[in-house]
Amino acid sequence: MKSIFIITVFFMTTQLLVAQEKSMQDFISKDKTAFVANFTPYSTYYKLDTATTNKFKVSKMLAPMLLGMAGGEVSQEKISKIQEQLQNTEKIGIDIQKEVYIWLQNPEDPDKDLYKGESSPMTVNLVLPITDADKFRSFLDDLFGEEKTKKMIPSDGAMNLIHNLTLLNWNKDRMILAKSTIKQSFFDDESSYSERITKILLEHANAVSKVDVANSIAKDADYQKHLHKDSDFDFWMNYKTLVPSSNDVPLQARELVNSIMEFVTDMKLGGNGFLKKGEGQFLMEIYTNDAMSRVMAESYKLKPNKNFFKYINGDNLIGLYSMAMSPEGFISSYGTEIYKVLEKTKEGSLVTNLLDIIDIFVDEEEIYTLLKGDMLFAVTDLKVVDKESVDYEFNEKTDKWDEVKSIKKEPLPLAVMMMSYGSEENIMKFVKLASNSGVISKKEEGVWIVGGVKEELGFDLYIIVKDGVLMFTNDEAIPANLKSGFPKDKQLDAKETKNIIDYVQYGFLDVANMVKTSKKVFEEMKIDLPLDLTMFEKTFNRMEFNTSHPKGNEITTEFLLKMKDSNANVLQSIFDMGMKMGSMFLKSKSGGVKEEKATDDGTKKL
Repeated sequence: MKSIFIITVFFMTTQLLVAQEKSMQDFISKDKTAFVANFTPYSTYYKLDTATTNKFKVSKMLAPMLLGMAGGEVSQEKISKIQEQLQNTEKIGIDIQKEVYIWLQNPEDPDKDLYKGESSPMTVNLVLPITDADKFRSFLDDLFGEEKTKKMIPSDGAMNLIHNLTLLNWNKDRMILAKSTIKQSFFDDESSYSERITKILLEHANAVSKVDVANSIAKDADYQKHLHKDSDFDFWMNYKTLVPSSNDVPLQARELVNSIMEFVTDMKLGGNGFLKKGEGQFLMEIYTNDAMSRVMAESYKLKPNKNFFKYINGDNLIGLYSMAMSPEGFISSYGTEIYKVLEKTKEGSLVTNLLDIIDIFVDEEEIYTLLKGDMLFAVTDLKVVDKESVDYEFNEKTDKWDEVKSIKKEPLPLAVMMMSYGSEENIMKFVKLASNSGVISKKEEGVWIVGGVKEELGFDLYIIVKDGVLMFTNDEAIPANLKSGFPKDKQLDAKETKNIIDYVQYGFLDVANMVKTSKKVFEEMKIDLPLDLTMFEKTFNRMEFNTSHPKGNEITTEFLLKMKDSNANVLQSIFDMGMKMGSMFLKSKSGGVKEEKATDDGTKKL
């Protein structure tokens, strides 16, 4: 993988001013591809400021690395020539200005003896357009040396060069780099492993040469729907192609297993990344089959309990996560769809018969009244607690280890988890059992304390049953305001409550509140605020995500990274912070660890 990584970096950091004529999607198989990543490195790289791009010119580093990888001559003259070519890839006949595709591809026949013992044999591929085949051939001669390039193997209108267990397959339209994911086994020596990989790569070369527009991802409607022209990167997964062969399954159950796997894996996942002004955005789309679309539609009909909002104090709220998914909707609809699948086979019909018998003894309606399926988790504040600590010191005078108890101040996140219940009578059955067994003790009406937690961890853990809401919290303010909840002006604002109600999933991290409460805690503990937290505060404002209700066969989740400066260059800000944190890490590593000395009373810490 090292060689393909180096070449990938090379293509992502050089530049060309030639328009791309043919889509590289035409060379990627629709049915055999498990994963596709699509980058726009040229435009993304130049979102960094000029000072950064000038400072990090990679051609100087890549020239000797590429020559070393290719096994060519590494003289200063050769390095300078390759370096010059890398600064403008028009000189070597390759176009990377618009798109770079990397993908994982399955073999034509994974059950072949060539792949024996490998559960998921794949190749990692990178494709780039060739704009001038003669210039590209000349570059290969410079890089590998003419003696090696003379040995290229022609097949199906393409040329193949295998070097360092990597395939370079190219014709007048495109160049494909491929590397097998198969690792050398315990029983392989270097020679047999190399021979096996060579055969696999040559077989793969024949497979990629057979891909045309008609059987490529250019004709996958879901893939095309998911793409965004202005995105900085995209990725795509087809779960069907990730499923291992069923040949290892006993013949009697193979038909049943195949039908179930077809049902649960007929799903695709897409993602898009956007580096905008003042905001980073990542979209993730899931595309399901008709059966699973019906299941998702029934599962996500539930709305969150509005009583949740009464018990959240927004003053120091650091973050929250909410979800609403109906267990009844999911189980009943999934059961209906899986029955259709199982009844297609004799073995599956036996399974449905058994499930029908079990159903006689299980009261599903009672189960559904327990928890409705909506949930909210929130980190409401941060405070300092005194916690007893036990240490041991060796006393040289007594020649024994003495137990030393002390009180230490520690930061404690305050949090609450809330869930809706349908039947208070059923919930109280669990509460009474825990109470009678001594696990919890009643504090007041609707409030119980879990025993032993304060002694062990330094804080109380409360269980609350109130207004259709089951709560677990260590925030003392919540039971103190249980009667009617927090005052309206302290509760979540209208926008947050609307987001929680409107989305299937919703969550955020408030960086300003996180740093504000952290500062208060660190001041109380009389220690300095970590530098990385300070940089975090100066760079980011808020992180947020949401999942929309299903639309047809598609479910979309959005992740947002909002910057402190609404006009900030997101890529530059993240890059700068990463460089500073990397520098801090290296300094801390080089600082070493000071050795502890014995105290005046002759004791040493264990």
